[in-house]
Amino acid sequence: MNIDYVSGRLLCFRSEAKWALVFNWIIWWPAVEGPHAMVECFGNGINGKQGFDNDRLFSPVVFEEDWEDDEADEPTILSIEIRGQSIALDQVPSLPHDSQHQDAGFGVLAGLATQHKAAMLASEAEYMPFIAPDLDLVLTLDDWHHPDVLAKPSECKTFQQLARVLVTGDSSLYQPTQAPNTYWANWILK
Repeated sequence: MNIDYVSGRLLCFRSEAKWALVFNWIIWWPAVEGPHAMVECFGNGINGKQGFDNDRLFSPVVFEEDWEDDEADEPTILSIEIRGQSIALDQVPSLPHDSQHQDAGFGVLAGLATQHKAAMLASEAEYMPFIAPDLDLVLTLDDWHHPDVLAKPSECKTFQQLARVLVTGDSSLYQPTQAPNTYWANWILK
């Protein structure tokens, strides 16, 4: 999948017998028409499959685009809505995109996330159906150190600490020792 991650939120749920990690991402996925919220769930306290499943993709952000210019490599964005609210185009801080992110829409989405992140993520009503009802939310992180795709979570201090939080229910056991890297510019570009 050619998905570019823009920003995210990590939610940690637990009970005495079960746990769940919910990764709530803002993504740019050109093959599925651009901006989306994607939910990935892991643990023994989830409903359905672990990881990403087709019913865990939401569209809180809508770009209306114009492809009339046959010479253009990408469309002109005519309007933007987040959960039905219009966003003035002149109020969107478009971040620069590069050869790795050919779509200007990625830069616009990243700019929107600096001002509207909460509304762009999957809502509680959207992600809670995937979580067992007897689990309690014990920790929410907007920034954390996420391991590289080739590293095991158990090798990352962040996830070692999160495991302790999930076992005990004590969120004070999460004491970050590594700089957060979940801002889009820190991630490996495709």
